Amino acid sequence: MEEFRLSEKDIILRLLNEVSKASVTLPASINVELPFLDIYGDQDPGVIFKDYDDHKEIYFLTELKPQQHPQGSYVRKSGKRSWQYKDDESDIKDLYGKKIGTRKGFFYMEIHSNSSTGSYGTDYLMREYSVGDKFKRCIRQDRRDYVLCTVQKKDGYDVAHFAKPLQEAIVDVERYLDLILEANPLESAPLLYSPVKAILACLNRDSNLNDDK
Repeated sequence: MEEFRLSEKDIILRLLNEVSKASVTLPASINVELPFLDIYGDQDPGVIFKDYDDHKEIYFLTELKPQQHPQGSYVRKSGKRSWQYKDDESDIKDLYGKKIGTRKGFFYMEIHSNSSTGSYGTDYLMREYSVGDKFKRCIRQDRRDYVLCTVQKKDGYDVAHFAKPLQEAIVDVERYLDLILEANPLESAPLLYSPVKAILACLNRDSNLNDDK
């Protein structure tokens, strides 16, 4: 079976469509079902990804866990250990150079002990993608902290080469992003001052004054 892979622009599109109040129908080539995995929970990556051993790259949705201080930051911990930040942060841009999302990179090393071979490790490289501010209005309130992640797992002796993200988008990302924006129009703010209501209030006041005479 051919390995399923997406470009970073395809990833932002998939994420936005998953979290939007109103979604659109995407091409089947990028619309493979994505599991939801609680990567920032109580389980180690070895437990979370035990059913994905044969996958070269794992795509999944997860939810960030906000921490109280500092405000706006998140806890990135799996089981007993935390994911270490890699210097891999980058803006994802469309064909016109406009920011549509962000990528952050993290690294996790799981140590194993073996009586015959000694200790060895399994390394996990994770890329975490979030949508850009331009699309915040589209996001459902209960999915505002959702991100789409890709993880690649390597044994300790095979950590030198992690696959790089695809560069070329599979679909016309810009077109579908526009469709999602159209499906989620800006909500009109309520008028704080209504001229019609003000006129009616004045008429009612004058009517009451006349009744009192």
